[in-house]
Amino acid sequence: MTMVNADQAPMNALRSAAGEASSSSSSIRRSRSHPPPPKKSGKDEEGGDTRSRRHHNDRDPRTFAVAAASSESNIRQEEDMFGFLDKILPIKRDSPPPVFKITMLQSALKHDLGDLSSWGWNVFEKTEEELFLSLVAIYEGCGLFTKFKISKATFAAFLTEIRRRYMDVPYHNFRHAVDVTQTVYCFLTQMGLSSVLSSTETLALLTAALCHDVQHPGYNNAFLVTAHAPLAVMYSDKAVLENFHSAVAFAVLGRPRTNIFSNLSRKQYQATRQAMIHMILATDMTCHFGMVESFKKLLNQHLSSVTAAAAAAADKKQPMAASPPPPPP
Repeated sequence: MTMVNADQAPMNALRSAAGEASSSSSSIRRSRSHPPPPKKSGKDEEGGDTRSRRHHNDRDPRTFAVAAASSESNIRQEEDMFGFLDKILPIKRDSPPPVFKITMLQSALKHDLGDLSSWGWNVFEKTEEELFLSLVAIYEGCGLFTKFKISKATFAAFLTEIRRRYMDVPYHNFRHAVDVTQTVYCFLTQMGLSSVLSSTETLALLTAALCHDVQHPGYNNAFLVTAHAPLAVMYSDKAVLENFHSAVAFAVLGRPRTNIFSNLSRKQYQATRQAMIHMILATDMTCHFGMVESFKKLLNQHLSSVTAAAAAAADKKQPMAASPPPPPP
């Protein structure tokens, strides 16, 4: 009987596991290079193969080949989409964009992010790393990572790609996107908006705020339409940039590595997508004055209702009984 030292046991276990893995890998390679011949199948009453009516064999090399071809096709489609979008409106920048990494979260406590729910939060005081940490804190504060099972690594990759696609223009840049997202977070937390929105609507609202100007060239719609720019031609002069921002956002979300919506159900995804498209298109300034007028009407109706309710309450209020006069001295 051979005695085994306790210190050697873990190493022996690792060697054994490695040997089994190697053997298994060799078997898989042999089975893939030389698949076993199919067994003869019986015929049913109609002369058809009975097994052909059952589910497909997952071990069939043809199944793996079809899955691999489908995956490669999806990747090519994604790259073709980005190539098309970038050809229509090339990304121009003065310097390489930063890369956000999940390891940055380890130093989060070293940064003073300030009160993200405050109206006075100043985006211009923050570094690029602090902008990333602020966005993580906002999504965390709304419980979106837990609710929708969003991986922090996927979120970091998503923010890196979105940041890369925000150009170095004076106003419609990544810092502006973070500023708008933080303002929305202020509305959610300080003005009671979170109490009337579902988690899916909150996810759509924050993500739309973050992506609403992605890949903005620094020119407005009127300039692009007047110049007959390819982007204006593609969108028939209607909400040109807003349509493009939405397309870029969902192209990024279409990649598995940057898809923070990957764990949404089909119904949740469709609702989130439609809400995001609606909100991003609503940032077209041609819609602004109409929305302001609609808001004023709603506000006046609300004030009229409040005033009427206050008057009705005052009418119903009973007058106080008069106090008896004091007795004579």
